[in-house]
Amino acid sequence: MSIAVELTQGRFYLPELGISLGLWQGSFRTINRLWLRWFTQDGELILSLEEQVLQKATLAKQEGRQEGERSLVLRLLNRRVGSLPQPLQDQIEQLPLEALEELGEALLDFAEMDDLVQWLQEYRH
Repeated sequence: MSIAVELTQGRFYLPELGISLGLWQGSFRTINRLWLRWFTQDGELILSLEEQVLQKATLAKQEGRQEGERSLVLRLLNRRVGSLPQPLQDQIEQLPLEALEELGEALLDFAEMDDLVQWLQEYRH
């Protein structure tokens, strides 16, 4: 006796659970191979608890690094061009990490507040 199984995008969908079971190529516990994994109804990989913890730790580390970079750049700018008006400070606080790193290098050439304003305008465009 054989049972016909319908695969959607190469995955076995379980409508009662709203998830599917399928193959995933990647690294899990430092082993890179083809794995049998659970997926959401939208086809997104459902992370294991271990992967969720690692993902959160990585995100927290990145956020901490960005906050440290932001704080350092703001302190250096205050020393280099004087006290920053709140609107400029707000713009700097919205910059992604890569832009903060670029600003950290560029501020070494700043002589006045206008240099910062020009850098921010060029960054936005």
